[in-house]
Amino acid sequence: MVGLSWATLLLPLLCRGLRATPKTAVIITVHNALPYVRDCLESIEQHTPHGSYKIILVDDHSDASTGTALRTWVAKRKFREKHEYISMRAGSSERAGYTKTVNAGLKAALEDASVDSMLNLNSDTIVSSGWLSRLRAVLTADTDAPRDAAYAVAERSEF
Repeated sequence: MVGLSWATLLLPLLCRGLRATPKTAVIITVHNALPYVRDCLESIEQHTPHGSYKIILVDDHSDASTGTALRTWVAKRKFREKHEYISMRAGSSERAGYTKTVNAGLKAALEDASVDSMLNLNSDTIVSSGWLSRLRAVLTADTDAPRDAAYAVAERSEF
């Protein structure tokens, strides 16, 4: 053990405890329909372990009250979770549409080093207990089932 100090031996153990917990970015695109969005967000908070997810709300030209409510929701949780609000209003007076709003959410998720997976959730979805852990289990399973299912769908689809 010549040349090794306690710091050298303990550093890997200490760093393991400091490593950020992997998170799933849950991208929710919104255009008004605030009651549904609130129900969706409430179900996520109720049925998802804190620290295992990050919500990215992408607002596609909702009315002022919806935009304010979404920004407030994110602000109230900023010390507990690092959720994000993105407005598609910048530089445009028209709605961006579903594809552009999802892409904006994906871009934000890719810029966060703690995010290791992403999913798009409709703003009127109500999740149940264990929903995210079950989805992550499929992603990390040592099997070709998810890939094979994707290929089966692609083979039957006409592009």
